[in-house]
Amino acid sequence: KEANLSEIVRELNKNKEIEFKTKVEQEELKRMLQNTSPAQLQVISEEKKKELDQLKALREQLRKQEEAIMEGINSLYLQIQNEQANLRFFFLEAEKKVQEKKEREYIRNIKSILIFLLYAYFLKFFLLFF
Repeated sequence: KEANLSEIVRELNKNKEIEFKTKVEQEELKRMLQNTSPAQLQVISEEKKKELDQLKALREQLRKQEEAIMEGINSLYLQIQNEQANLRFFFLEAEKKVQEKKEREYIRNIKSILIFLLYAYFLKFFLLFF
């Protein structure tokens, strides 16, 4: 996804560069128009209108691509947050299980000690009377 995003960003930059070059050309054309006939001006005007329409369409396409990129970024951000929450939950559950296991092991050890002490007490009691 990151490769796609960087590719789209490169394309956006390329399109912005094209738009800048077009503006420079427009300035040059304005200077040239001062020295041209009305018929030539009409042809040039129509060509420029077409170019402007193409630029408007390109700008809209760029806007939509930018929107798609931002949606992708937001989606990735939400996925990262979700994964972080899942990891936190996983680690908390794992920690809880480890603690429960330690507690069970502690209780088992206490029981073993109590059984041993009880056995030792009965053995002592048995040896005293027999």
